[in-house]
Amino acid sequence: MVKSGWILILLILLFLPGFSQVTTDPSFPTENQPVKIIFDSSKESRLGYYTGDLYAHTGVIIEGNTEWKHVIGSWGDNSVQPKLTNKGNGIYELLISPDIRSFYSVLANEKVIKLAFVFRSGDGGKQTNDLFSDVYEGSFSFKIIEPEGTEVAAKNQDIPFSASASGEAELKLYSNNNEIKTLTGTEITHTFTFTESGDYWLKATATTNDTTIADSVFVHIKSEQVEAALPQNVEAGINIIDSQTVTLVLYAPGKESVFVI
Repeated sequence: MVKSGWILILLILLFLPGFSQVTTDPSFPTENQPVKIIFDSSKESRLGYYTGDLYAHTGVIIEGNTEWKHVIGSWGDNSVQPKLTNKGNGIYELLISPDIRSFYSVLANEKVIKLAFVFRSGDGGKQTNDLFSDVYEGSFSFKIIEPEGTEVAAKNQDIPFSASASGEAELKLYSNNNEIKTLTGTEITHTFTFTESGDYWLKATATTNDTTIADSVFVHIKSEQVEAALPQNVEAGINIIDSQTVTLVLYAPGKESVFVI
Protein backbone atom coordinates (compact mmCIF):
# COMPACT_ATOMS: atom_id res chain seq x y z
CA MET A 1 0.00 0.00 0.00
CA VAL A 2 1.00 3.63 -0.40
CA LYS A 3 2.85 4.82 2.67
CA SER A 4 1.01 7.34 4.85
CA GLY A 5 1.50 10.84 3.51
CA TRP A 6 2.39 9.75 -0.06
CA ILE A 7 -0.28 10.77 -2.53
CA LEU A 8 -0.37 9.61 -6.12
CA ILE A 9 -2.14 12.11 -8.34
CA LEU A 10 -3.14 11.19 -11.87
CA LEU A 11 -4.62 14.20 -13.62
CA ILE A 12 -6.63 16.03 -11.00
CA LEU A 13 -7.52 19.40 -12.47
CA LEU A 14 -9.57 21.97 -10.63
CA PHE A 15 -9.97 25.71 -11.11
CA LEU A 16 -9.42 27.40 -7.78
CA PRO A 17 -9.46 31.21 -7.72
CA GLY A 18 -8.28 32.94 -4.59
CA PHE A 19 -10.74 33.37 -1.76
CA SER A 20 -11.89 36.81 -0.81
CA GLN A 21 -10.12 38.13 2.29
CA VAL A 22 -11.59 41.63 1.98
CA THR A 23 -15.24 42.55 2.38
CA THR A 24 -16.83 45.99 2.49
CA ASP A 25 -19.59 47.85 4.27
CA PRO A 26 -21.66 48.77 2.34
CA SER A 27 -21.53 45.71 0.09
CA PHE A 28 -21.64 47.87 -3.06
CA PRO A 29 -19.40 50.87 -2.35
CA THR A 30 -19.37 53.84 -4.72
CA GLU A 31 -16.56 56.36 -5.11
CA ASN A 32 -18.59 59.21 -3.59
CA GLN A 33 -19.30 57.60 -0.23
CA PRO A 34 -17.33 56.35 2.78
CA VAL A 35 -16.60 52.63 2.98
CA LYS A 36 -15.39 50.32 5.73
CA ILE A 37 -12.84 47.72 4.62
CA ILE A 38 -13.00 44.48 6.63
CA PHE A 39 -9.97 42.18 6.40
CA ASP A 40 -9.95 38.59 7.67
CA SER A 41 -6.29 37.63 8.03
CA SER A 42 -7.13 33.93 8.52
CA LYS A 43 -8.16 33.71 4.86
CA GLU A 44 -5.00 35.33 3.46
CA SER A 45 -2.43 32.80 2.25
CA ARG A 46 0.72 34.91 2.55
CA LEU A 47 0.24 36.72 5.84
CA GLY A 48 -1.93 34.09 7.50
CA TYR A 49 -3.75 34.53 10.79
CA TYR A 50 -2.33 37.67 12.37
CA THR A 51 -2.93 39.64 15.57
CA GLY A 52 -0.27 42.39 15.54
CA ASP A 53 -0.40 45.93 14.14
CA LEU A 54 -1.22 46.19 10.44
CA TYR A 55 -0.76 49.12 8.07
CA ALA A 56 -2.24 49.63 4.62
CA HIS A 57 -0.19 50.21 1.49
CA THR A 58 -3.17 51.28 -0.60
CA GLY A 59 -4.18 52.98 -3.82
CA VAL A 60 -6.84 52.76 -6.50
CA ILE A 61 -7.25 51.27 -9.96
CA ILE A 62 -8.55 53.83 -12.47
CA GLU A 63 -10.73 52.88 -15.44
CA GLY A 64 -8.56 52.24 -18.49
CA ASN A 65 -5.46 51.48 -16.42
CA THR A 66 -4.24 48.43 -14.50
CA GLU A 67 -1.57 50.20 -12.43
CA TRP A 68 -2.01 51.35 -8.85
CA LYS A 69 -2.69 55.11 -8.70
CA HIS A 70 -2.77 57.65 -5.85
CA VAL A 71 -0.92 55.37 -3.42
CA ILE A 72 -0.96 56.84 0.07
CA GLY A 73 2.47 57.43 1.58
CA SER A 74 5.44 55.16 0.96
CA TRP A 75 6.14 51.56 1.92
CA GLY A 76 7.09 51.13 5.56
CA ASP A 77 6.36 54.71 6.63
CA ASN A 78 3.96 54.22 9.53
CA SER A 79 3.55 57.97 9.98
CA VAL A 80 1.67 58.40 6.69
CA GLN A 81 0.26 54.99 5.74
CA PRO A 82 -3.13 54.16 7.32
CA LYS A 83 -3.19 51.88 10.35
CA LEU A 84 -5.94 49.27 10.50
CA THR A 85 -8.10 48.85 13.59
CA ASN A 86 -7.61 45.46 15.22
CA LYS A 87 -11.06 44.02 16.01
CA GLY A 88 -9.70 40.78 17.48
CA ASN A 89 -9.63 37.19 16.23
CA GLY A 90 -7.53 38.16 13.21
CA ILE A 91 -10.14 40.65 11.91
CA TYR A 92 -9.12 44.21 10.98
CA GLU A 93 -10.99 47.27 9.71
CA LEU A 94 -10.00 50.34 7.73
CA LEU A 95 -12.39 53.27 7.33
CA ILE A 96 -12.07 55.17 4.05
CA SER A 97 -13.72 58.57 4.55
CA PRO A 98 -15.21 61.06 3.89
CA ASP A 99 -15.41 59.24 0.56
CA ILE A 100 -13.16 57.21 -1.76
CA ARG A 101 -12.33 60.09 -4.11
CA SER A 102 -11.29 62.42 -1.29
CA PHE A 103 -9.37 59.76 0.65
CA TYR A 104 -7.18 58.94 -2.36
CA SER A 105 -7.11 62.46 -3.92
CA VAL A 106 -8.60 61.14 -7.18
CA LEU A 107 -8.55 63.60 -10.08
CA ALA A 108 -11.81 64.98 -11.46
CA ASN A 109 -11.44 63.19 -14.81
CA GLU A 110 -10.69 59.79 -13.24
CA LYS A 111 -13.13 56.96 -12.43
CA VAL A 112 -12.26 54.51 -9.66
CA ILE A 113 -13.08 50.87 -10.44
CA LYS A 114 -11.14 49.08 -7.68
CA LEU A 115 -9.45 49.68 -4.36
CA ALA A 116 -6.01 48.08 -4.04
CA PHE A 117 -4.30 46.97 -0.83
CA VAL A 118 -1.27 45.28 0.63
CA PHE A 119 -1.57 44.98 4.40
CA ARG A 120 1.79 44.80 6.18
CA SER A 121 3.18 44.49 9.67
CA GLY A 122 4.52 47.56 11.42
CA ASP A 123 8.13 46.64 10.61
CA GLY A 124 7.30 45.67 7.01
CA GLY A 125 8.58 42.15 7.57
CA LYS A 126 5.23 40.46 6.94
CA GLN A 127 2.62 41.28 4.32
CA THR A 128 -0.36 40.06 2.35
CA ASN A 129 -0.62 39.45 -1.36
CA ASP A 130 -2.14 42.20 -3.51
CA LEU A 131 -5.81 42.48 -2.55
CA PHE A 132 -8.57 44.23 -4.48
CA SER A 133 -12.13 45.33 -3.85
CA ASP A 134 -14.57 46.48 -6.54
CA VAL A 135 -16.05 49.97 -6.63
CA TYR A 136 -19.51 50.27 -8.16
CA GLU A 137 -21.13 53.00 -10.21
CA GLY A 138 -24.18 53.46 -8.03
CA SER A 139 -26.57 51.84 -10.48
CA PHE A 140 -28.13 48.43 -9.84
CA SER A 141 -25.53 45.83 -8.73
CA PHE A 142 -25.61 42.17 -7.73
CA LYS A 143 -23.04 39.64 -6.50
CA ILE A 144 -22.57 36.35 -4.69
CA ILE A 145 -21.46 36.89 -1.11
CA GLU A 146 -20.94 33.26 -0.10
CA PRO A 147 -19.11 31.05 -1.08
CA GLU A 148 -16.27 33.51 -1.64
CA GLY A 149 -14.80 31.59 -4.56
CA THR A 150 -14.57 28.01 -5.73
CA GLU A 151 -15.62 25.81 -2.82
CA VAL A 152 -14.13 22.38 -2.12
CA ALA A 153 -16.32 20.28 0.14
CA ALA A 154 -17.11 16.72 1.16
CA LYS A 155 -20.24 14.77 0.34
CA ASN A 156 -23.22 15.69 2.53
CA GLN A 157 -21.43 18.79 3.86
CA ASP A 158 -23.59 21.90 4.31
CA ILE A 159 -22.55 24.69 1.94
CA PRO A 160 -24.14 28.06 2.78
CA PHE A 161 -24.98 30.26 -0.24
CA SER A 162 -26.01 33.90 -0.33
CA ALA A 163 -26.21 36.60 -2.97
CA SER A 164 -27.08 40.26 -2.52
CA ALA A 165 -28.52 42.99 -4.73
CA SER A 166 -28.23 46.73 -4.23
CA GLY A 167 -32.00 47.10 -4.67
CA GLU A 168 -35.15 45.01 -4.77
CA ALA A 169 -35.25 42.58 -7.68
CA GLU A 170 -36.48 39.20 -8.80
CA LEU A 171 -33.78 36.82 -7.58
CA LYS A 172 -33.24 33.28 -8.84
CA LEU A 173 -30.82 30.56 -7.81
CA TYR A 174 -29.67 27.69 -10.04
CA SER A 175 -27.56 24.58 -9.62
CA ASN A 176 -26.17 23.27 -12.92
CA ASN A 177 -28.86 25.35 -14.67
CA ASN A 178 -31.68 23.77 -12.65
CA GLU A 179 -33.73 26.42 -10.86
CA ILE A 180 -33.61 25.91 -7.09
CA LYS A 181 -35.30 28.99 -5.66
CA THR A 182 -36.89 32.28 -6.73
CA LEU A 183 -38.02 35.28 -4.69
CA THR A 184 -38.39 39.05 -4.78
CA GLY A 185 -36.11 41.04 -2.48
CA THR A 186 -32.50 42.08 -2.03
CA GLU A 187 -30.98 38.81 -0.79
CA ILE A 188 -31.31 35.15 -1.68
CA THR A 189 -29.90 32.41 0.57
CA HIS A 190 -29.80 28.65 0.53
CA THR A 191 -27.91 25.75 2.07
CA PHE A 192 -26.70 23.19 -0.44
CA THR A 193 -25.91 19.59 0.45
CA PHE A 194 -24.54 17.43 -2.35
CA THR A 195 -24.60 13.65 -2.04
CA GLU A 196 -22.56 12.89 -5.17
CA SER A 197 -18.97 13.86 -5.94
CA GLY A 198 -18.22 16.10 -8.90
CA ASP A 199 -18.43 19.73 -9.99
CA TYR A 200 -21.50 21.90 -9.49
CA TRP A 201 -22.11 25.32 -11.04
CA LEU A 202 -24.13 27.60 -8.76
CA LYS A 203 -25.60 30.64 -10.50
CA ALA A 204 -27.75 33.45 -9.18
CA THR A 205 -29.54 36.12 -11.22
CA ALA A 206 -31.19 39.41 -10.35
CA THR A 207 -33.73 41.05 -12.67
CA THR A 208 -35.11 44.57 -12.37
CA ASN A 209 -36.47 46.97 -14.99
CA ASP A 210 -35.77 44.45 -17.78
CA THR A 211 -32.10 44.26 -16.72
CA THR A 212 -30.64 40.93 -15.57
CA ILE A 213 -27.30 40.52 -13.81
CA ALA A 214 -25.82 37.09 -13.13
CA ASP A 215 -23.04 35.85 -10.90
CA SER A 216 -21.78 32.30 -10.43
CA VAL A 217 -19.40 30.10 -8.48
CA PHE A 218 -18.19 26.51 -8.75
CA VAL A 219 -18.40 23.88 -6.01
CA HIS A 220 -16.25 20.74 -6.15
CA ILE A 221 -17.43 17.78 -4.09
CA LYS A 222 -14.55 15.46 -3.31
CA SER A 223 -14.68 11.80 -4.23
CA GLU A 224 -13.60 9.06 -1.85
CA GLN A 225 -9.85 8.73 -1.47
CA VAL A 226 -8.33 5.64 -3.06
CA GLU A 227 -5.33 3.91 -1.50
CA ALA A 228 -3.15 2.05 -3.98
CA ALA A 229 0.35 0.70 -4.28
CA LEU A 230 2.91 3.21 -5.51
CA PRO A 231 3.89 2.25 -9.08
CA GLN A 232 7.40 0.98 -9.56
CA ASN A 233 10.14 3.23 -10.91
CA VAL A 234 8.56 6.52 -9.81
CA GLU A 235 10.01 9.03 -7.41
CA ALA A 236 8.88 12.16 -5.62
CA GLY A 237 8.00 14.88 -8.10
CA ILE A 238 6.90 14.78 -11.74
CA ASN A 239 7.50 11.52 -13.58
CA ILE A 240 7.09 11.69 -17.37
CA ILE A 241 5.74 8.29 -18.45
CA ASP A 242 5.19 9.04 -22.14
CA SER A 243 4.12 11.90 -24.42
CA GLN A 244 0.60 11.89 -22.96
CA THR A 245 1.04 10.64 -19.39
CA VAL A 246 2.56 12.29 -16.34
CA THR A 247 2.56 10.85 -12.83
CA LEU A 248 2.99 13.23 -9.91
CA VAL A 249 4.13 11.80 -6.59
CA LEU A 250 3.78 14.24 -3.72
CA TYR A 251 4.75 13.85 -0.08
CA ALA A 252 2.11 15.78 1.89
CA PRO A 253 1.88 14.58 5.49
CA GLY A 254 -1.20 15.75 7.36
CA LYS A 255 -3.09 16.75 4.20
CA GLU A 256 -6.51 15.28 3.40
CA SER A 257 -6.70 16.53 -0.21
CA VAL A 258 -4.29 17.84 -2.81
CA PHE A 259 -5.28 19.54 -6.07
CA VAL A 260 -3.07 20.19 -9.07
CA ILE A 261 -3.91 23.38 -10.92
